[in-house]
Amino acid sequence: MPKYFFCLKHGITNTLAKYFEWKYGCEPVGFFKPGRGQYILTWAAFKNYLNPEGQIVYNYENLGRQFQARYYQFFEKALEIWDYSELNKGFYDVKYAPLEVYPDLIPNGKKDIKFFFYGAACRRRGNVLHKINATHIYKDISDQELNHWIGRSEYVLSISFTEDNQLNDSARIIPALSKGAKVIAERCVEDDFNQKMESLGVKILTYKELRRL
Repeated sequence: MPKYFFCLKHGITNTLAKYFEWKYGCEPVGFFKPGRGQYILTWAAFKNYLNPEGQIVYNYENLGRQFQARYYQFFEKALEIWDYSELNKGFYDVKYAPLEVYPDLIPNGKKDIKFFFYGAACRRRGNVLHKINATHIYKDISDQELNHWIGRSEYVLSISFTEDNQLNDSARIIPALSKGAKVIAERCVEDDFNQKMESLGVKILTYKELRRL
């Protein structure tokens, strides 16, 4: 059974590993850490030229902003390339494998956090998070820790890092929905995704609307 590799920055790889095992029957592997024998690849995969030969590579990055020739050299070694967004398909031969809500519910505890966001910090996100006094986790966290924070939160937020070419943020939204959380997400450029998320109860807002929360 082939393993699969992720190109991810955020501390949600355990959750997505469980999803891919449930959805596709792929063998889950551990975090990318020097000295370990199994890897889920972050962008460090490209920097360190780790070998994806014979593996499935699952990309979760907006390649429209940062695709470089050396990524071709990485992807062409893989058994298959899977991608979370159809808008990335123009860069290489890819299997579209969207994330879906899966059964991973956690017990509901005391909701003592109004807004929760996890992901890299930037001024654009900070403009929203600071105003509403949101709890922000920006370091890599384990699945158990993620469950803890989501379980305490009334709303999980999704805010794009940049203004340009905003693809869907399913790797943040889907795990939160799967754990029974309410989600407020910034509108992306993929209208079908926005409509699907709204049908699942996600509140889709523009950036201006997010700043008025």
